[in-house]
Amino acid sequence: MELNGWGILYILMFVLTVSFAFACNPYWVSDPISCRTNDTYIKTYTDLNNCSSTNYPYDYGTEASCNYCSDSIQQSFGACVNGTQAISWIDPNYYSCCLITNLSSDCGFIYSPFNETTTQPCFWDNLSMELGQLSCQTQPNIGIRDKEYCIAHIPLNYSNETFRCIAIIKNGYTNEVIQTTPEYRETSQTFFNLYPDADTRQWFTPANNIVNFYYTGKNLNPDNDYILTIECSSSQRTLTSQMQFQIAYEDVSFVFFRTKWLMANAPYIIGGIILLFILIVVIWLILKGMF
Repeated sequence: MELNGWGILYILMFVLTVSFAFACNPYWVSDPISCRTNDTYIKTYTDLNNCSSTNYPYDYGTEASCNYCSDSIQQSFGACVNGTQAISWIDPNYYSCCLITNLSSDCGFIYSPFNETTTQPCFWDNLSMELGQLSCQTQPNIGIRDKEYCIAHIPLNYSNETFRCIAIIKNGYTNEVIQTTPEYRETSQTFFNLYPDADTRQWFTPANNIVNFYYTGKNLNPDNDYILTIECSSSQRTLTSQMQFQIAYEDVSFVFFRTKWLMANAPYIIGGIILLFILIVVIWLILKGMF
């Protein structure tokens, strides 16, 4: 059979179509980054279609930026002695980051101002920290009978001793005792009990070296500095920790959220009122007809 020009063209198109259909097309995907200590990595790719192609993407084998690690500079406050407190800086990541990379971006701890120690005024003397830093809010928003919960820890080397603890709040300016927790109150024996939540304890005991305590908003006012002291005593020693705090003004956010709830549920509230009104009218008509 003799082929003309068009026949040859059709055959060539068919061969090319079949070849393209069975060809292996690479599907390149970036490999996970392996960041080096100089904050760079080498770009590599993997062909998910396994075509054994060496026709890599244009940036294969090139160098790109990354972050091997970062510093974590934090303030460290010393004890308050004679109205002055030292402020220094620490970096928990120093040994795992700066000493490994030796990059200035990871070693801010050794440069000014983080390699300097400064001081600031403080409001009490002879601050002791045997119980560690107290976990409390520094500006709690609490009412007179609301409770603010705090946590401290008995050091492990004293875990074999039995401690009795009490929380004390003093005026930060006059050193006057404002409140103690627990607040010792006997239960009233009269018919009208003014203190139904009377607490007959004179101290409380830690649980597994954890000192879990609270204080209330009683006798505390906003814009006044107070000193919270937690004091735990055993037959061998007395451990204390302190912190300064202020009471915040009453939070009015609840007004916003209640208004938002009322607006969102207004159709249901109005519908309920209408149904209640109809029910009252129906009951009134029934009772009127009976009498």
